[in-house]
Amino acid sequence: MTSHEWQSGNTYGGITEPAYNAVTYTWGRYELRGNAMPHIKPIRIHGLEWDTPRIDPAHFSVQDFSRLIRTSTTYRSRKVDYRISGYVQGPEIEYLWLDIACIDQVNEKVKLAEIGRQATIFKNAEIVLVWLNRHDTESLAGALQRFEVAWLEIDACDGEKTGQFKPAHEALGIVLRDPWFSSLWTLQEAFLRKDALLLSRQGESVAVGEYSQVDLRWLTMCCYAFYMVSKADLQAYLDESDWADAIQLQNTIHESGLGLIHADNPFTLYTGARYRKTRFAVDRVYGIMQVFDVRLGNIAGGRTDSLLELEDRLGAALMTKWPIRSQYHVHTKPTAFGRGWHISEYSALPEDTDPEPDFETEVYARDVAQCHLSTRRIGDVTWGFFDGKVCRLEDLVAAWKSWSTRYPRMEMPSGRIWMETKETIQSVALDDSHLLHEAPARLQALNKLRIPRDETQHEVCSTLVQMFGDEVVVLGLSQIGGLILVRQWKEGLEYWHRIGICHWNARATDDDFLRHHDDGPWFELQGLFG
Repeated sequence: MTSHEWQSGNTYGGITEPAYNAVTYTWGRYELRGNAMPHIKPIRIHGLEWDTPRIDPAHFSVQDFSRLIRTSTTYRSRKVDYRISGYVQGPEIEYLWLDIACIDQVNEKVKLAEIGRQATIFKNAEIVLVWLNRHDTESLAGALQRFEVAWLEIDACDGEKTGQFKPAHEALGIVLRDPWFSSLWTLQEAFLRKDALLLSRQGESVAVGEYSQVDLRWLTMCCYAFYMVSKADLQAYLDESDWADAIQLQNTIHESGLGLIHADNPFTLYTGARYRKTRFAVDRVYGIMQVFDVRLGNIAGGRTDSLLELEDRLGAALMTKWPIRSQYHVHTKPTAFGRGWHISEYSALPEDTDPEPDFETEVYARDVAQCHLSTRRIGDVTWGFFDGKVCRLEDLVAAWKSWSTRYPRMEMPSGRIWMETKETIQSVALDDSHLLHEAPARLQALNKLRIPRDETQHEVCSTLVQMFGDEVVVLGLSQIGGLILVRQWKEGLEYWHRIGICHWNARATDDDFLRHHDDGPWFELQGLFG
């Protein structure tokens, strides 16, 4: 194999923009350094100006890697139903992207600059191949088949006891033993190419049920389905053992990030990154930033920022690009002083707003930001800064209560009638904020990501008003949602402490107060928030 360096005009070895496949795999944790196992030699690749790494053969051997390279160029894509066959093996593609052959492993500056191009590399590949080198073909196929059988049993049970959560958890656990599923860098690659084909150690694809070649999309789809079922209110239908197995499966899927990948919302990936292994803490940002189409400048100059500084820079970039979406999350742990304005590794999406298409359209795609968000540096802290309209939470609560009573029979402009429902017009989700640690026991006992859409919503909002009075307001991010902020002072600094988010169904009302922020209770305000 020969490595061809990039030439002007995207030319490699005299070929302009050649078609290529790419392989995603992991090896960094298994590199042999210094005099460890001196008899192990690296794979030979011509045309390199750096030495390829030596890998512990317990992870994979030179022979395994050479076989992978040979088979990886034989896969070609064809546009058919992927349940039958999304790929075909035939005449070889002449070019293959492999990190050890295409990224200088010695020059750190060059290496990090090339890492900054990963999104483009993987998006433009003909086929991406996931090499699960810890599994032979038979064991990988067997575990995936057992995982599918368990899902089919649960899907058919209609809420009754199945005993299949434990087999599902065991089968998935076998698949996840491959280090690919715990590597930070592969999380981004998986999100970029959910159609990546799964390969065994032998470089062979596997068949499961009606799927003649299993790809990552199939696995993440199954995991997402299992995750949503295990989160449903099944405790009344399952015995104690089955319920415990369902919770174990839910936790494993969450920590693997596979359900997050299928959900197709990049804002969930940073949460998944904290469960992944990496040599440098800052790579938790560098390793996922390209799913946002963001490149933070210093990566080409080396890892010079702290993780806290990188989170600030990522948060600022996301807030500029997506002013609404960048705020629509909940902190599941208290944030550092002044830094509640951006996502962190402990951010999560409210559970009543999992990224379904209708919600995406309603909250993100259709809406235009109703306020301007930016940052301000105060001392050694980077704060969020807002300039827009706010209203007292007390005024919103009164409007929500009024329209929630009329919501079940609301006449739509088209003449349609809303379905009968007892849901409130609004949905509120709260951060784990130190300001709420003294809240009444009933509020503290709630799952703040999943506050029921019933009278509990009104009770929670009324409790916040009782606790903070006129100091708690809602900043209108959009026509249908906003941030819940509480005015605070510290050492002479006035700021607005974020305690949660809210959105409401503007289609269920003709009230300009709720639809356009034009009525009296809304007023202009600006300030620091975090």
